[in-house]
Amino acid sequence: AETDPDTRAGLLQSFDRLLQKYPENGQLLFGKALLLHQDGRAEEALELLEAHAASEQEIPPLLLRARLLQGLQRGEESAELLQKGLDKHPEDKRLRLAYARQLVELKRLDEAKSEFAGLVQQFPDDDDLRYSLALVCLEDEAWDEAATYLEELVARNAHTDAAHFNLGRIYEQRGDQESALIEYGLVGPGEDFLPAQVRQTEILFEQGRAAEAGNRLARSREAQPDYAIQLYLIESEALANRQRLDESWQVIVKALEQFPGDTNLLYTRAMLAEKRGDLNGLERDLRDIIAREPDNATALNALGYTLADRTSRYEEAKALIEQAHQLNPEDAATLDSLGWVNYRLGNLDEAERHLRAALARFPDHEVAAHLGEVLWVQGKQREAREVWASALEAKPDSPILRATIKRLTGSEKP
Repeated sequence: AETDPDTRAGLLQSFDRLLQKYPENGQLLFGKALLLHQDGRAEEALELLEAHAASEQEIPPLLLRARLLQGLQRGEESAELLQKGLDKHPEDKRLRLAYARQLVELKRLDEAKSEFAGLVQQFPDDDDLRYSLALVCLEDEAWDEAATYLEELVARNAHTDAAHFNLGRIYEQRGDQESALIEYGLVGPGEDFLPAQVRQTEILFEQGRAAEAGNRLARSREAQPDYAIQLYLIESEALANRQRLDESWQVIVKALEQFPGDTNLLYTRAMLAEKRGDLNGLERDLRDIIAREPDNATALNALGYTLADRTSRYEEAKALIEQAHQLNPEDAATLDSLGWVNYRLGNLDEAERHLRAALARFPDHEVAAHLGEVLWVQGKQREAREVWASALEAKPDSPILRATIKRLTGSEKP
């Protein structure tokens, strides 16, 4: 178990005292290296282990060395070390598993598959290994191999939800949407449940079966009430993504009747209100969230940005955005808002500084549109065009980029 820093400092002193008496004691050296690793001193831990030959022979120090090398971005050396260890201890499960995982990290997927397949053969009752092998096959896009192992897991009643979910993904790859729907429908509550519901909903919407998608989600809400809010959000988002804003709105209104005051639902309704041009509705819901959660940086920023962008209430907007920025100083969306409200207020240097920081953290087309505009009005037209051109390469269909460029340059292109 991990120790706290004070305990570690005390233990390290004890180990040092003992190592003065017994400098070649392997257990003491390993214990000290482990503490150094926990203390974030990976280089020192590695030096200590490499200076003593015992770490080549015994498995725990060897595994720790491999982990340290991986953490120091020296993955090939880690794999080489583990391979040497396996030459000496070919039957050791921990070493072979560490080696197989390291191969996955290095994207040497054929070798990783071979190692995991060997482990499954050696330990046929270990379904965690079988599942790992299936995941490596998926990463390698070896769909048929992956399906074989996933079907074995279902038959063995192990990792069943994950197996059904990944079988759904494989059927989608094969273009067999009906089989994918069956697999997604078999995923029970747990970490794969909501992703399966999302995929199921998307398939049905893409096939023009929106009513069926709604019925399935309603049945899931009844069967799994703990997921009801997220299931409402999945339905609302699927509709909104297809510009069916009124229907999306109705889903959220119905959800809020069942779960009044839920901040995720209120936030979603606020964003829908903005898309429908209802700024009063947006403000009402965001202020409701802020009243319930005064430190909700997302709501503070969303309200501040909308006021800066769509009204002339700039000082009020700035106060909200600054509050969000204090709560979440590294957030790119908030830095973008801070830049935009300063632009609206005529503080161009400050606007540029914040927008550059936002774009460095998150190269987003909307941030690029804002930064380009601020540069343009300062007479830095060449740099503005470069910022826009770079963003258009990443997102050529961005409406905000296109509109900004046309408004300022009179042309479709920067």
